[in-house]
Amino acid sequence: MKKTIAILLMGGCLALVTAGSSWAGDYSARQGPQCKRIHQGVHSGTLTRGEARTLLREQHHIRQAIKRAWADGHLTRLERVRVHRMQERAGRHICGLKHNRWRY
Repeated sequence: MKKTIAILLMGGCLALVTAGSSWAGDYSARQGPQCKRIHQGVHSGTLTRGEARTLLREQHHIRQAIKRAWADGHLTRLERVRVHRMQERAGRHICGLKHNRWRY
């Protein structure tokens, strides 16, 4: 069961990285490592399936925000700042849940 979940999460992560890299440039570069951290947390047992699902959903929202920001062909300064803050917050959420400092 754990192997199946790990394989599904890894497949989802690979889909995130490959789909994101074509349209988001540098901003999608953080998505891959964050997804890898989530997968590693599930594999090591520091993240539950529910926590991983929540974190992956957050990654999905970030990808959607990047996609909307690039819809007109370029990122404004405000859009760059917003995406950066979303990615920073997601990184803190991953760290916090892996170390059980807080929960959603």
